[in-house]
Amino acid sequence: MNPNSTACSGTGLDASHHGTACAGVMAARHSSGDGTPLGVMSSASLVSCQMMDANGGYSSDAADCIYDMVSKRAAAVLSNSWGDTASTTYLEEAVAHACQHDVLFVAAAGNERVNIAGNTSFPAGYVGRPGMECVLAVAATDSFNNLAYYSNWGEQVHIAAPGNSIWTTIPGGAYRKLSGTSLAAPFVSGQHLRCGTCTRGCPRCR
Repeated sequence: MNPNSTACSGTGLDASHHGTACAGVMAARHSSGDGTPLGVMSSASLVSCQMMDANGGYSSDAADCIYDMVSKRAAAVLSNSWGDTASTTYLEEAVAHACQHDVLFVAAAGNERVNIAGNTSFPAGYVGRPGMECVLAVAATDSFNNLAYYSNWGEQVHIAAPGNSIWTTIPGGAYRKLSGTSLAAPFVSGQHLRCGTCTRGCPRCR
């Protein structure tokens, strides 16, 4: 398995390990045939965009990344394992831009144990808005296939995927067990790429 298989813009540093962990769930590959788990779609080509550092980031940086991935990288699926409690016009326009280009925009529902119907977590909170038909909100399930205790929920959530104690990649060729809707979202993104069609509940199918 190669945990460093993504092509990165910016510095490529992943101080929090978050991006590498999400990439591993979606598309990690064997490097030595040692029996370690593969990602959902190990043959996928990934391109990452660094929008945060160890101190966090801004929604404007996320919007810049969305425009870059859609307009310059021709991405088919955008997997978003991040969220903000507030929306901005610039971010909303960027997500709408992705939808206009028929990109599937997968968004983690968040880990605050709240109903996102109150638009408390973005970009998942864009589900249902005009022009946002490509946004797919993903909750997390536990090992018993129940909603994970920390996962956000609500009518805007389309689907849930495994998010509890997921073994995945971290920088340096190592592995770690992590939990959260951030791990659930790349399961759905990878499955979309693997099947070449939408998962159940997807608002827009190719």
